[in-house]
Amino acid sequence: LRIDDGRNFLMLTSKRYDVITADITQAIFAGAGNLYSREYFELMRRVLKPGGVVMQWIPGTEAEFKLIARTFISVFPETTAWAGGSLFIGSVEPLRLRRHDFDWKLGAPGRAQGMKDVRIESFEALLETFTAGPNEIRAFVGDGPLLTDDRPLAEYFLSLERGGEPNLAALKGDVRPYVASE
Repeated sequence: LRIDDGRNFLMLTSKRYDVITADITQAIFAGAGNLYSREYFELMRRVLKPGGVVMQWIPGTEAEFKLIARTFISVFPETTAWAGGSLFIGSVEPLRLRRHDFDWKLGAPGRAQGMKDVRIESFEALLETFTAGPNEIRAFVGDGPLLTDDRPLAEYFLSLERGGEPNLAALKGDVRPYVASE
């Protein structure tokens, strides 16, 4: 676990990681857009071990959500959406979910309680949180601009279409292709 300025840390580290996640602010706040930019996501990808994953919360209005999601999936082509679509698991390789791995990981100290806290106490409960795969995400976000360091569109959110929360009801996929047979 590393608590630090994530972007600067990623630029300087030579280490590689299995999992990267960031607890960050809304992209519309000044200076926060570079924590959702293509360049930042590329820094994350650079330090991932083979088979590693990045967990990213996607906030905002529908226009902001689509902008950030489109940017994220441009770097992590095998992205899957979870928890109603608000959490993305990004990877370069297709995600493989194995019951044995899930059960084994629950046996580690502290993990069972952590999963219980988010109401995922079984492999089936985990699968129920799946929302969509990369093809469904791409179809939902469509073509359009990406968020980049030199075009921090999310910070200039008043230039984006205004509206409410994204309607993620159309973001639906089938988890079965990601479940490995044992």
